[in-house]
Amino acid sequence: MVQGMGFQAPWANRVGAAVFWKGERMLGAFRRMGMRRAWRKGLVAGGVAAGILFCTCVFLPAGAMVVEGASAAEGAQTPEAARSTEGAQTPLTTPFVPVERSLPLLVDDAGLLTESQEAQLLAALEEISARQECEVAIVTVDGLDGKTATEFADDYYDYNGYGYGGDDSGILLLLSMKERAWAITTYGFAITAFTDYGQEYMMDQVLPGLSSGKYAQAFGTFAQYADWLLTQARNGEVLDVPAQNGGGGGYGGGSGSGGGAGNRRSRTLADVPDVLLPAMIPGGIVAVVALFIMVFQMHGVRPQTQARQYVRGGSFVVTGRSDVFLYQTVTKTRKSESRSSGGGRSGGGGSSTHSSSSGRSHGGSSGRF
Repeated sequence: MVQGMGFQAPWANRVGAAVFWKGERMLGAFRRMGMRRAWRKGLVAGGVAAGILFCTCVFLPAGAMVVEGASAAEGAQTPEAARSTEGAQTPLTTPFVPVERSLPLLVDDAGLLTESQEAQLLAALEEISARQECEVAIVTVDGLDGKTATEFADDYYDYNGYGYGGDDSGILLLLSMKERAWAITTYGFAITAFTDYGQEYMMDQVLPGLSSGKYAQAFGTFAQYADWLLTQARNGEVLDVPAQNGGGGGYGGGSGSGGGAGNRRSRTLADVPDVLLPAMIPGGIVAVVALFIMVFQMHGVRPQTQARQYVRGGSFVVTGRSDVFLYQTVTKTRKSESRSSGGGRSGGGGSSTHSSSSGRSHGGSSGRF
């Protein structure tokens, strides 16, 4: 009954049922009592029912509007809040890689250098990095904090903003004293300039100083060879594994300036007469002359059938035999230091690469000293 009037609240149905029940009682009252008394009681009951219905009609829509308004208020957002929500992003799983470098090119956290050595080396690294447009950095630490030397070097390079120019080109040498480990990480143009062979060649010059505790000398050597290898790469003569065909003098992709081997023509069978005849003619003449001289000197010699006929009697007597040790030859092969590089290289040369925790591709190598 109340639903028919457009009300959907459950308690309104209960009010309608109560009014209907009251009307039934009123009919019984009319039968038991006189019409007059029942009429008075009916007016009172009707007034109560009319008041209840009036309150229902007035306050029920208002309450529904209040509830709907509250729900809408909960779901609605101000334009500023909406823009703030749209601008908010879920935090990235990959750590942030800064654009600008936050640390110097020389970080001696292990305290291996004096102040004067540190100042001199830092000035050299800054000059090389600016001139070559490729940062050359050296970092010493006490320990690796549970990481490998390569992981530590990659993360230190990435998350401290090292690198020159738009491609963040650079090379970083890491030294950890607790593990006695070293690592090189390269990025950008440095991956091309410092091949695996080039890094091995450079560290062969640096490791003796590290192993003997001459750290300033070793770091200076590293800076000098890094400068030289970058210059070679800028000139198109990247130091790489020597070519198997003898050309190029050990420079991968170079201009063939390694000792002029690229200008030689390979010998063929057609060149044999041109090479041998000039040498055989003088030799043949000398041999023929010597042969004739020997023949003329042997005109009184007769051939013999046994060797003992050439031995003078009683001149050869064997009195004893023994074996005497004269000398020995010992060959030594140097045991190479433990070192490793990444696994992205497809051939015998070039630079192997790997991915760091930031997702960037690095070159490099590592080992112990």
